[in-house]
Amino acid sequence: MTTTILLPITHTLDTDLICFTKALAKEHGAKLICLYITSPLSLTNCYTYPSLLYSIANLNVDLVQMAQEDMAKKINALLSDCEHETICLIGPTTDTIISVAKQKNVDLIVIPKQKEHSNSKFVISPKDKLEKKCQIHVLEYTK
Repeated sequence: MTTTILLPITHTLDTDLICFTKALAKEHGAKLICLYITSPLSLTNCYTYPSLLYSIANLNVDLVQMAQEDMAKKINALLSDCEHETICLIGPTTDTIISVAKQKNVDLIVIPKQKEHSNSKFVISPKDKLEKKCQIHVLEYTK
């Protein structure tokens, strides 16, 4: 049975995180799915000018597509010696991760450790949120 590891990337290309996850995948003979997520652009002030909104939205789609293609090339170069798949999607981060994890039958999700912003018991960490919503183990990477 092949293990599948999901590595979501949302902002910048963290080569340390990618190399750590690649080593983990190679060690366990796992397939690595690298998911690059772009958040949708919200343009609340443009609704009174529909043609402006349409123009900006089209420009944004082109820029996002170019950025995704560039990011995919960089990711593929870093993972060239590892069984992998690179997926680029636009959407809300948590929902996109959960959707891909379920579609691809992922066994493990690797995310960077988030800084603790609050000691409140009402704030759920990204790790806990993902584990609760998709019942897949989440490993937090710390530099």
